Amino acid sequence: MKKVMIMGVGAQGSTIAKRLNEEENVSHIICADYDLKAADELGKTLEKATAVQVNANDVNDIVNAAGNADIIVNGLPIQFNMKVMAAALEVGACYQDLCMTYLDGMTSEAASRFIFTEQGKKFKEKGALALTNTGSAPGLVNVVVRETTDMLDACDRIEMNVYEGVWSKKFIPFWWSPEVAFDDMGENPTRFENGKFVDTEPFDNPIMIKFKGIDKEIRMVDHNHEEPITLGINADAYLKGAKNILFRYGGPHVELSQALYNMGYLSHEEKEFNGMTYVPFDLTLANTPPAPKYHDEIKEIIDSGLISEEGAFQVVVDGKKDGKPIRITSLQSVTGGVFNNSDIMRVDYSAEYDCEKVEPAEDGHILYLKAKTNTVAYDKVKMWVYGTRLLPDKIECFASSGMLIKTLYFKNVKDFGGGLVRPAVIETDSPLYKGYKSIIIFAKVNAKNLPDEVFTLNYMSKVESLRQ
Repeated sequence: MKKVMIMGVGAQGSTIAKRLNEEENVSHIICADYDLKAADELGKTLEKATAVQVNANDVNDIVNAAGNADIIVNGLPIQFNMKVMAAALEVGACYQDLCMTYLDGMTSEAASRFIFTEQGKKFKEKGALALTNTGSAPGLVNVVVRETTDMLDACDRIEMNVYEGVWSKKFIPFWWSPEVAFDDMGENPTRFENGKFVDTEPFDNPIMIKFKGIDKEIRMVDHNHEEPITLGINADAYLKGAKNILFRYGGPHVELSQALYNMGYLSHEEKEFNGMTYVPFDLTLANTPPAPKYHDEIKEIIDSGLISEEGAFQVVVDGKKDGKPIRITSLQSVTGGVFNNSDIMRVDYSAEYDCEKVEPAEDGHILYLKAKTNTVAYDKVKMWVYGTRLLPDKIECFASSGMLIKTLYFKNVKDFGGGLVRPAVIETDSPLYKGYKSIIIFAKVNAKNLPDEVFTLNYMSKVESLRQ
C-alpha cells in the first residue's frame, strides 16, 4: 500500500487525487497546497485523504509534510519543480511532475538534458524513480509518438497538433495556471528541424486544420512546448532517428494570447506611462481570473453555460516501412493492440468515403472506397460485402502510399435482439505488427438511451456509472 503526496490541488492536482482515491494499492493521500481552504475542501471529499498547508518555496516544509510518502506528485507550476524534486530526494520518495522544469540561465534544451542526466542520477542513487512531463501534452502525446514510431523502420517527421476549444460564458481563459500559460504563449517556440533545435517566433507558421469530429477548420500555430525538445533529445535512441519534430496549438485562448502578445501585454520588460513604471506581463496577469479550483466555483462556471466544448488531439508521423514511405496518424495508432477507435466505433462509410468502384464477387461485392478528406483513419479501403444482410466480411485498410496498414475480419454474425444483427467477433492483423492479431468478442449488446449531458466534459467524472 502506497502513501502519496499531491503538491498543488488545482484543476490538475485535484483530478489526480480523485483518481488515486479509487486505487486499491493507495492507502493515504496527502493533499498539500499553500491554500489550506482548497486542500481542505478536496480532502473532505476523499476517504483516503488529509489536507495540509505547505509552502512550496520551502524544501523543509515539503519534507516535513511528506513524512514517509512513497511518491510525491507535483501539480505545481514549473518554477517549483526543482524544490519539490529536492524534497523527494531528501525523503527518498519517487517523483512525478506534469511539465518541463525551468532552470534559471539555461535554455529549455539544456534544462531538459540536466534533468534527464544529473537529476536522474540522484534519484537512481536513492533507489527511487522520477517521471517528468507526464500530463496529457506533454505525457500522453509522447506515448502515442513512441507507439507510432515503433511501427516504422525509420522516422523522418513527427507532428503534434492540440486544439482546446472549451470556452465558458464566464471569462476563464485558462483552466490551469494563467502565469504558465501566458509565459508559454510569449516565448519563442522550438522546432526540431533536420536534427537541430531551431527557434521560431510566437504564433508562427499558422495553418488551418480540419479535425475529425470538429465542424470547422481550426487555426493552429507554433507553440512553446516541451515535446519537440524532449522528443528531439531522444530521437536517435527511441524514435527511429526522427529529424523533424513540431508542436502546434490552437483554440480561443491562443487567439486571445496572440492579441495580447501583438499589443505588447505579454512582455516582461519594464515600461513607463504617465510617470509610472510597470511590467506589461504583470499587469495582464493581475487582471486575469485565476484557474478555478473550488467545487462550488467550478459548478457555477459550468452552470452558467459553455460557449464551446470541444477539442482534438492529433499525432502525424512520416517514415518508412519495408522501404516504402508511410504516414501514420494517431487515428491509426492506439496503445495496447492493433485496433483503433475507427475500427471499434461505428464508422459512417457513406459520409467519410466515396465509392470509386464496385466489383462482383462470389455471393457479394467488393467495394473500393477513397477517403473524402485526410481526417479519417485510412486513405483507401477495400471492403468485401457478402450475403443478403449486406454486412462487411473483410476490410483492407491502406495508407495514401498504397501500403496495407491492416485487415479487419468480421465473423460469427448473430442476432443480439431488438433487431440488432452484427458480427459477434472482429479480428484484425497488420504487417506493422507482424506475428500479432487483436480480437474483440461481443458477448451481449444492450440498447441504452443516454441524455445529451453524457457527452459533455462535466460528465467525465461520472462516466463509470454508465456501466451499471
